[in-house]
Order: sequence, then C-alpha cells, then structure tokens
Amino acid sequence: MSVTKSAPTADLDAASLQNSNPMLDPDAGTVASDPTAALTIEERQQLAVRVLADALLLGIVGDALLRVSSWGANFTLWSLGIVAAVLTLARRRHETLPASAWIAAPAAVLGLMFIWRDSAELAVYNALALAATLALLSMSLTRGPAFSVVGSRVRDLVEGAVRLGIGTVFGMLPLVFSDVSFRDVANSGTKTRIIAGVRAALIAIPLLLLFGGLFASADPVFARIAADVFQVDAELIASHLALFGVISWFVGGFLRATIIGPIRGLPTLRVPEGALGLTEVAVALGSLVLLFAAFVAVQLRYFFGGDALVQVTAGLSYADYARRGFFELVAVSALVLPVLLSANVLLRRENRAAEQVYRSLSFTLLGLLGIIMYSAVARMRLYQGMYGYSIDRLYATVFMAWLAVVFAWFAMTVLRGREKRFLAGVVASAWGFLAAVNVGNPAAFVARANIARAAQGKELDVRYLAGLGADAAPALTRYLAGMPLTPPFAWPRAEITATDTTAAARAQQERSWMPYVTSRDDYTARCYAARALLSKWGPSAEKDWRSWTFGRAAAQRVVASNSVVLTRLAHLAPSGQEIRPCPTPEGAIAPSDHR
Repeated sequence: MSVTKSAPTADLDAASLQNSNPMLDPDAGTVASDPTAALTIEERQQLAVRVLADALLLGIVGDALLRVSSWGANFTLWSLGIVAAVLTLARRRHETLPASAWIAAPAAVLGLMFIWRDSAELAVYNALALAATLALLSMSLTRGPAFSVVGSRVRDLVEGAVRLGIGTVFGMLPLVFSDVSFRDVANSGTKTRIIAGVRAALIAIPLLLLFGGLFASADPVFARIAADVFQVDAELIASHLALFGVISWFVGGFLRATIIGPIRGLPTLRVPEGALGLTEVAVALGSLVLLFAAFVAVQLRYFFGGDALVQVTAGLSYADYARRGFFELVAVSALVLPVLLSANVLLRRENRAAEQVYRSLSFTLLGLLGIIMYSAVARMRLYQGMYGYSIDRLYATVFMAWLAVVFAWFAMTVLRGREKRFLAGVVASAWGFLAAVNVGNPAAFVARANIARAAQGKELDVRYLAGLGADAAPALTRYLAGMPLTPPFAWPRAEITATDTTAAARAQQERSWMPYVTSRDDYTARCYAARALLSKWGPSAEKDWRSWTFGRAAAQRVVASNSVVLTRLAHLAPSGQEIRPCPTPEGAIAPSDHR
C-alpha cells in the first residue's frame, strides 16, 4: 500500500527543502546540484580514477615545466593542459558539455598571454585573471546546465568561490581515500599491466647492471659517463617530489571539486541576506558619506591646486604633491565596492523607505568617490608629466579606470534593482581591460614614453628601463645605440683599473649596480644599462625554451643586431679578464632618489 501526501503537506515539505538547501533556491539565479548524482557507484569511481590520474600527470608536467624563474611557454602549456583536463573530464561526466563551458575559451586565451608578453607584473595579473576564470568555469560545470554567469549575483559567486577554495585545498583527501577504489583498480586489467611491468623491470635491471659494469671496467670514458648519468642528487630529487606533490595536490582538489562536486559533510555557506535593519545600514553608510565629504572639503585645495598650488606652497615639491596619497586613494576606491555590495545584501527591506535610503546614500557616496578618484588621476598625470612614467603607477591608473567603469555599472544595475546583470558586466569589463593592457604592452609603453620625454630635454632613468624586462628592451636598445659611444672624460681612472687593489677601488667595485653616476642618463648609467641588456638578451645569454616568449624573442633579435654597439658602450673586458666598473668622471657621486 502506497502512502500519498496531501497537497498542503507536500507543498510545505517542498518549501522547507527549498529553504534548507541553497542549491534549490530559485532566487539565487543558479541551480547547483551534485554533478555525480546520476552516476552509478562504478561510474563515479571510474571518474575519480581519471581525475586522480590527470592530477598526477599535470603534477609531473608542472614539475618539468615550471622549474624556472620566469613564466613563458611553460605556463602557457601547463594552463592549457588544465583547461583541456577540465573539458575532457566534463565530457566524460556529461553526455554533452554545458552551454556555460564557453568560459573555457577566455581561460585558454589568458593562458596564451604568458607566451606573448614578457613582463613579471603583467604575468601576475594574467595569472590572477586566469585563476578567477578557471573558478568561473569550475562553478559553471559544478552547478550544471542551469548555471549562467549572466544571471548570477555576486553573493552566489562568493558562496561558490568559498566552496571551490575548500575543495581545492582539501579535495585530494576524499579523492584518494574515498572516491577512488584501489581494490577495484587492482582487480581490473590495470593489475595485469602493473605486474607485467614489474616483472620486466626485475629481468632488465640485473642484466643492465651486469653488462654495464663490464663495459665500465673496460673503458674509463664509458665509466665516467655512466657515473654522471646515474649520479643521485638527493636534494634535487626531494625538490622535484615536493613541487610535484604540491601541484598534484591542488590540481587534484580543483578537478575533484569541478567534476565530482564539493566535499560532503561540510556546512553550506550562505550569505546572511537581510540580517541588518535600516538603522544599522543607514548609520554605517551615512558615516562614510560624512567622512568622505569632510575629506573632500579639507583636501579640495590640494585636489585641484595643480601648478599654482605647487608654486605658492613653500616646501612642497612636485613629487610630494603629485604622489601624496595616490595608492591610498586607490585602496579607498577599491574598498567602497565590497562595502556597498555587502550593504545591499545585508539590508532588510521591510518597506520601500529602506530601499530609497540605501540608494540615496549609495549615490551620494559614489559621487564623492568620483571626485576623489578624479583628483588621484589628475595628480598622477601631473607627476608623470614632471618625472615620467612608472609601471606600478600605470597599472594603478588602469585599475582606477576599471573601477570607474564598475562603479558606473553598479549604479546602472544594482542601484536600479537589476542586480543579476552586475556580475556579467564586471567579468566582461575585467576581461576587456586586461586584454587592452596586454595589447598595449605596458613595459614597452613606459619605455617609449620616457624616451620621448628625454628627447624634450627631460631626465631619463635608463637603470629603471633596463629592469622592465624584455618588452622594454627594444626601445631602450635603440635609444642607447643612438647615444655617444665614447666617454666624455678621461678614462680609465687609475683607482678603478682591474689590477688596482686599493681600498677605494674595492669600495667602488662593491657598490650597487650603477655606482658613481652623475644622473640617471649619463654615460656611466648608459654603460651599465648596456651591460644589463647584453647579459639578459645578448647572444651569449642563457636561454631556456620554457621561458620563451615573443617579447623575449624580439628583445634578443634587437640586442643581437646592435650587439657591436652595445658591447662598445658597455666597455666589456676581453674574455677571461676581470670585469671592471664602467667609466666614471672624477669625483662623481650617485644621485639621491627623489622620486
């Protein structure tokens, strides 16, 4: 006899289930279900074996590719391997890939960025964007076909990111100890192949030792080669195992969270919606409005003083005025967004007045913030006009421009009751800005802009440009090649010859990278810049295909074509002789860093 629930009871149970399980919340804009719910136990175990195998394989590949100091072709190949593994496993899990798997395309494009540009700062930003894009891809595959970035809210993304983070860090434990059945693996055809491999090794190793020992005794050259080949470096092996283990651990957790699902038994994180009343939110936002208004009022003279303020204010240099508080104002701008988003989620909208008060305070705060952001950008333009461009301030300015777009989009969506459109705009604008930055080539832009300023008679810091990486090397090389190649003073000085052992000579030789320069673009500075270019990108520089990028290839071509000029400018000693300092004028001292 079957028992049928009455309609009211069934509706009540369904409502209770919906409220207790956030995965079934229709207001969340997504439907997050267990991606392996429809799999049999055997299919789930087979999928777990494949996840573990891919994690171990990516660990081996990562150890082989990423053991260099810089990223290039190695990180591109490895990141594309992760994208391919995610799509392949998702294809094995689902009959067809979810429509949201299109996020793999921008992830692959971001992976290709590492082989294009050669800038350490840009590589970090590309890596952060790649990690965020892979997180979006993971959430899209975990939540199933109903997930859509376009229809998701920020709170849904935060909850999913926390679950994914926990799964990435700890997911390898359930993958190894519960998901994978090693007994079934041993009873499958894999067992026969493993046994055959062990038998082959047991037969081959004694034969190799026997005949190899005889050959080594017969020929000392062969013996030395064999000793070099089979020499064991315990420290090196330990480092390989450590890097392999770390990569496999986190990749395995990420793949498990993406394909198999979140760790069972963990409490579900939910953002406490409507936890605060109008009074709490209004007091918090109102206090910020008063603080921002007071800051704008006090600093209004400095915000828009410009050249006139610098001229009339005693003791205030252009550098002090222009860079005062710039990065602090950038941090303020970045922190306002999570404050407004949190207030939007936590506000309990008991009546229409609550929404109106929140929107009024938010619009006022955004207006004041716009004044502060404009001031920060204006004073940075003044600084750059006086002292030139730097890579850090360029990135901070671009970040501020992106924040301005995000705040405008926030006002057009969240503050007008269209919250589900906000996340899609933020993601699209972030991808667009990062693509524009990669196309613009920041390091090369900074080098060209500063060199153009030098043509107008302003100071150029060749030491700084030489440290910007391969992307800036072509512009700097062409500039150095067009400068005088002989020192404008008598050289070598007696106290800096290679054979001099006096205390003064030793002190000068032990100084920093560019000792005894009269300016950042004098002959001595250009000499050391030429040496830096030749050591990094010259014909005799060390090369590793794993770090290859198009930027490095371009730098190597330009430096090689100007190697004769750069070598003459660098005053390199003949091969086998001690390198002596670059030519310096008598009595010159290093300039202070006024920037």
